[in-house]
Amino acid sequence: MKMLPLFIAAIVGLSAFPALRADISVPPNYQQLKFEAKMVKGKKTWLPAVAKVRKNGGVEITLINSLPEPHGFYIKDFTEQIIVNPKETKTIAPFVPKTKGKYPIKCQLHEAHVGATLVVE
Repeated sequence: MKMLPLFIAAIVGLSAFPALRADISVPPNYQQLKFEAKMVKGKKTWLPAVAKVRKNGGVEITLINSLPEPHGFYIKDFTEQIIVNPKETKTIAPFVPKTKGKYPIKCQLHEAHVGATLVVE
């Protein structure tokens, strides 16, 4: 009898058991943002330069590094310091901003890189 849930999951492609799925998406009230590391006028930067999110609304960020070298990404108070390798895509653990304000997005590997800004409204 213990095998029945696994058997059913195999038949329906795990869709009946979301806790077993590796590709669980964030809740529908979360905003999904994408930032891409690019070279703009000879400077490395994260684009878009400004992203707006809702206070107390969840945020999930996907990072894409289009550059030929690693690029760092962090938002103080919200994310850990992340390294995105060349041609790599990473998704950051979702978070919920609780305070309105402008939060700089920086590259901890190369402080001279042009960052971006997360605006919590």
